[in-house]
Order: sequence, then C-alpha cells, then structure tokens
Amino acid sequence: MQRSGLGADGEGGLLRAARRAIVLLPLPLLVVGTGFVFMAARGPHWLNTNFDPAYPYLFNSLRLARIEPPVLTEHPGTPVQAIGAVMIRTLHLAARTSVPLEPWVFRNAEYCIQAAVLVFLLLYGGALVLAGNAVLRATRRVELAWLVQATPFLSYGLFFELVDFKPEPLLCTVSALFVACLAATLGDTPPTTSRLAVVLGVLAGASAATKYLGVSLFAAPLVLVPGLRGKLLSAGAALGSFLALTAPALPEASRSLRFVWKLASSKGLYGTGAYTDMTRLGAVVREEAVFFLVVLASTVAAAFAVLRGRRAGLEPSRRAALRALLALLAVDAVQITLFLKHPYVSRYLVPALGLQGLNLALVARLSCWDEAGRLRRPMAAAMLLALATAGVCETERAEGQLAMLRLAATDQKRARRAAQIPGCATVNYAHSSSPAMALQVGDLYSGRTFREALLEIHPRALFIWEYQKDGRPKLKGRGTLSSEASCFVFQGAPGGPSHPFGSLSDLDRRDFPVEGRLAVVFECPWEAVFRVDPEREAGAPGIAHPGPVPQNGNPPPQ
Repeated sequence: MQRSGLGADGEGGLLRAARRAIVLLPLPLLVVGTGFVFMAARGPHWLNTNFDPAYPYLFNSLRLARIEPPVLTEHPGTPVQAIGAVMIRTLHLAARTSVPLEPWVFRNAEYCIQAAVLVFLLLYGGALVLAGNAVLRATRRVELAWLVQATPFLSYGLFFELVDFKPEPLLCTVSALFVACLAATLGDTPPTTSRLAVVLGVLAGASAATKYLGVSLFAAPLVLVPGLRGKLLSAGAALGSFLALTAPALPEASRSLRFVWKLASSKGLYGTGAYTDMTRLGAVVREEAVFFLVVLASTVAAAFAVLRGRRAGLEPSRRAALRALLALLAVDAVQITLFLKHPYVSRYLVPALGLQGLNLALVARLSCWDEAGRLRRPMAAAMLLALATAGVCETERAEGQLAMLRLAATDQKRARRAAQIPGCATVNYAHSSSPAMALQVGDLYSGRTFREALLEIHPRALFIWEYQKDGRPKLKGRGTLSSEASCFVFQGAPGGPSHPFGSLSDLDRRDFPVEGRLAVVFECPWEAVFRVDPEREAGAPGIAHPGPVPQNGNPPPQ
C-alpha cells in the first residue's frame, strides 16, 4: 500500500481525469451490476414479497405527478415520491402515447417501478464516484478511495434495500454524498466553517426528509462544525432543507407528525405495541456483524488517537481524520439508538451502513500509517486479513440471499399459475401475488384515489379487503361470486386472511365466505392457493362456513 500520485497538481487536467476515471469507475459499476443481479433474483414487484412499499410509492408519485399531495407521508419519503413523479411524467412523454397518464401508469406499473429502481441505483453509483474522488483528492491514497466505494459490499443486506422503490436507496445516495463532504475536511485546504455547516446541514435535512431515521446524520455537524454559530447555521440549513423537500406533503403533515409521535411514545413495530422491542435484536446484530465490528474498531482507533494526541500531539492530517471519525461515531451512536427502538430489520441502520466505508478508511489512516506517512506493515496486514474475511463472509451470505430470493420468486409465480383455474372465480387477499392485488395495495396507501380507474382495468377482480362487524370478511371489487363459476379459488397467505404471517396450520376457515369442500391446490412458505367447490342451493353459491380443514394439502375426508 504505497502513496498514490494520482492527485498530483502537476498532471494535465485531461490525463488526470482519465486516470481518475480508470481508478474510480470499476467499483461503482460493479455495485450497479450487482444491483441488476439482485433485481433479477427478486422478480417482478407484483409478487407478494415485493409490492409493499413499491406500489404505494408508485401511486403516491402518481398523485404528485397530478399536482396532488401524497398520502403516504409517514416516513415522510417525499423526495422519493418527487423523483418518482418526475420519472413518471418523463416516461409518459417519452412513450408518445394518446393514453392518459393514470391508465398508462396502471398498465405499465412494473415498467415504471423498474425504471425508478434503475434511477436510484444509478444515482447511488454516481454518488460513490463522487465519494471516491473526494477521498482520493483529500488523502491521495487510492486504497482509501476504493475502501469507501466498497461500502455496499460490507453489508449483504444493503443490496436488497438498494433495488426497491422506497426511501432506502435514496438514503444510501445521501450517505455517499455525506461521505464526500466529510472527506473534504481531510485535505490540505478544508472548506470554510460556514460552507461545511451549510452543506452538511442540507444533506442531513435531505436525509431526514427521505426517512426520519436519516436524522442521525445531523450528529456529524454537531461534532465537526466548530463554534455555536456554525452549529446553529448547520441546524438552520437542515431545517430549511427538510421543509423544502417535504413541502409537497404539507397538507398531510399532521399524518406524518402523528406517526412520529406514535413511534416515539409507544412500543413495538411502528408503535403498535404488538411486538417485544428486543425480539429480533440478536438476529439483526448477527446479520450486520460487520457494521457493529466496524463501529467497535472505529471506537478503539479513536480512543488510541485521542490518548496519543494528549501525550504527544497529532500532526494536522491525523487530527482531521480523528475529528471526522468522531463525527461518524456520533452518527453511529444516534443510528444505533434509533435502531434499538425497533430492532427488527437492518434497514433501520441504512444511513449509518452507507458511511461505514469511510469509518474503515479513517481507521486505516490512523492505524496503518505513522506520523511520517510510513506504512505500518503488521497493522496493514491485519486490516487486509480482516477485510478479506469480511468480504468472503458477506459474499457467501449474499449468495444465500440470492438463492432465497430466486426460490421465493419462483414459488410465488407458481402460486399465481395455480390460482388461474379455468371456470373458477379467483379471490385475492393479503399477501397474494397478483398484479391486480399489487395495484389495490398501491391504491389503498394513496387514499383510494384511483379505485374506480382500477376497477375498469380489472373488472372481474375480487378481494378480501376488510371485515364486517361480526368478523366475517367482506368482498370488494366489481366481480361477484357468480353462480356460473364452477368453483372459487382463494389466493393469499397460507394461514388465511386472519393469519397473514402464519402457516397452513393457523388457517381460520371463517375467512372464506363460501361453503363447500376446501382443498389446498398449492402451498409454499409465502402463500397458498385454496379451491372451494361450493355446495349450491338453487344454483347459487353458499355463504356458510366450509367443511373440515384439509391437512398437509390433502383433500378433506368424505
């Protein structure tokens, strides 16, 4: 690991730019390529494991494209919807079609969602190029630039979050831009206090507007920006950025504030009180073990640097690296605190996950080179070994996740095919892999804005969407349980509508509003298909409870 001359001022501009491109483009291109692999493995977004929240964000983006405020404002997620609205308008204009915007989007929903995923993936790739360039310019060490650009490979779960239409991909992009700004403080000519305060504040506000968990980034300017005036300037920039980016959702601000209060004042997932707070903590810590080890290594490196600075002082570049590392540790501390409120999935760590490459780069800067810039070979070898081990482990975990995603997509497509029985009326309920169901979910989270238009597209669709006062299901849609149907097919969770996350053994047969023999046509861990041959009276389907529950997919006894 030798000092790179790529940042030397004597090189010609074009030659230097070409060399930087050769050095800085491969890893972001690899990130984008890996994203395509995960996209293909996940399958279409109408699958039941994919449609939430992609379809809700698509429909709320459509509301913005119609110059109407979004209804899905809990996170608040407005920048995601704004980018989606611009993308929808652009795609519709590029299609040069006479079909109005709304029906065109409904009939091309998958195309629109895939385009949005591609846009966010490319934005992140571009941000990684900027981050790597900033680190290279500041440190003149290509190794550290590569380490920053390799951030997504330090968490196998990050790629799953990157290839979806939701806030997390944009959070990753903001984190990468945040890295570029922090890296600027490591160079020989750091930015002025006011410029640093404003830029970091604007990015922190953008992060919080994308998802409230992104407020953790504001911890960095509180540590890094000197003086009360600078901190207040950063706070003002963050507030202004947040308000500007969430302005389209201002009419629904009360909904967002109620959601935040519920999160802050209640227990359980999304403040529902339905789960114990620490149920999943151990599992998520194991899933993101590299991140927590990086935080530990950063803490140790910062502590040693502080002790050394008190004894003998630190030269300016190492002092700048220590300040940046302390700022990152402040972000990590806030992010972990927020995560502990709802420790169920690793996406609650995403803003900090997007910074961990810079954490490692700063640890390497403080640990692997001495005050004179000479390489400490034992420390460098130990760090390379640790990175190689982490890389192998994360690669194996990513391969396992890809295999699981492919299996889930294959099984859900098989469920959809199994539900399409000629002559049968199909009823979908949560969570059912059906394009019509995905559209209905999007409409539900956009205030039922497009209900009538969707019924025109799927006039025979039937859904179990809500329940009557006696607890029995209510069918929604223009289709009917027609006496002309030879049978009825119910597609959704194996446990039925009352147990959307349960297995077949949890099935509550009262959820199916017909009488007759119930048989399992298809079952997988994600969903099942039930066939009911109704016992008719006067040629009409019954509404009584069905007969005995079948076991293990076998038909019930006579």
